Amino acid sequence: MPASVVSRLVRPAILAIGLAASLASAMAQEGLIWHGYRYDGRGSASFGIPETDATPLTITCPGRDRSLTIDFRFDLPPDFLADPHVRLEVDGAEFRQVANAIYGAEGAAHFPSLPVHGGDPLVGALMRGQTLTVFPPAKTGAAPYTISLSGSAAVMREFLAPCLPS
Repeated sequence: MPASVVSRLVRPAILAIGLAASLASAMAQEGLIWHGYRYDGRGSASFGIPETDATPLTITCPGRDRSLTIDFRFDLPPDFLADPHVRLEVDGAEFRQVANAIYGAEGAAHFPSLPVHGGDPLVGALMRGQTLTVFPPAKTGAAPYTISLSGSAAVMREFLAPCLPS
C-alpha cells in the first residue's frame, strides 16, 4: 500500500484516539462537584461525587487550632516516606507539601494526607484559584491530574469556617 494511502488512513485514526482520550478526561469530571459536610463539630469540603467514595480531594477541619488536612486519593509508592513531598500547582503556582501516608478504607493502600494551617498560602490558593493540578510521585505511575476549583471557596467557607482565618 502506498505511503500516502497509509497516511490518509492512519492520521484520522490517531486524531480519533486523541479526541476519545480528551472526551474521556472531560467525562471523568462529570458529576464531580465541590460539596461539604458537618459532623460532630467538624467539617469537610470535598471535590467528587457526593455520597460516594469518588472524591479525589477532601479537606477536613477537625474544629481546633485552625488545622486542616488535605487528603488525596492515589496510591503511594512503598518508599514514599523517604521523600514525603507532594507537588501541586494552583493556576501555575507551585506548592511542594510534606505529606503523611494514611491507610485508605480500601485496605493496605496508602494515600497522602497534607497537614496544613488554615492560613497556609495553599489554602488561600485553593479558594481563589481556577485549577489545581496534582502531580503524584513518579514511582506511582499515575499521571498528573486536574481538579476544578470552581465553587471551592463557597464550600470551604461554609464547612471549614472554624479552621480558616477570619
